[in-house]
Amino acid sequence: AWRDSSIQHIDVRNYLHSIIANNINHIHEYDSQKIPNVKSCLKDIDHQVNIPKRKRPDFKEPLIIKATQYTEATTKWLMNILEKENIPFQVKWVPFENYLRDEKLNEQVDLFIHGEVFEMNQEISFYYFLTARYSPLAKVLKTNKSLRKQLSKYKYTHFEEWALLNKNLEKELIESSIMIPLYYDTRQIPFSSDLTNIKMKYFGYVDFSQLWIRPLI
Repeated sequence: AWRDSSIQHIDVRNYLHSIIANNINHIHEYDSQKIPNVKSCLKDIDHQVNIPKRKRPDFKEPLIIKATQYTEATTKWLMNILEKENIPFQVKWVPFENYLRDEKLNEQVDLFIHGEVFEMNQEISFYYFLTARYSPLAKVLKTNKSLRKQLSKYKYTHFEEWALLNKNLEKELIESSIMIPLYYDTRQIPFSSDLTNIKMKYFGYVDFSQLWIRPLI
């Protein structure tokens, strides 16, 4: 799913993973709502992946980064890391709709930042994130023998055991430096003080059928 470049080599990905992890605590300096995350994309999971310092490989051509307005702050953070390490790169800025839906773009770039919200049940949401048509990882899983084998286990596994499959598959994605957790994003949504029984969902939506308005007495 990547373009045919040095990003195909695990030593290049591991080196990038190493320098990104080394700078992840500075991500909030570019966006105060972002909380550094080195553990997992899954709630309450900590893979404790060891990310040692790596030898710098040769970069014979620029890395291509896909970016859009939505990822601007994080992209600038990443650009700063690459500049400090003297790694050549180019940024391909695209409209948000193209960023999400133009599948061919991912085959023309080496790196891109993707945000995902697990709005439904986490186990279903993560599986959908890995396999959906517009998933940035779907083609990677289809072309990687080891990951494809992991993915094939879902159809033969009871749903109650999907959490373990998700955990194992995500750990392999991180250890192979295909996917790198970067941050959690926080949001503040103000409501009138008259409203009670507010129950937030992951994406910030509220079940309005359950809201109460405090009566005036």
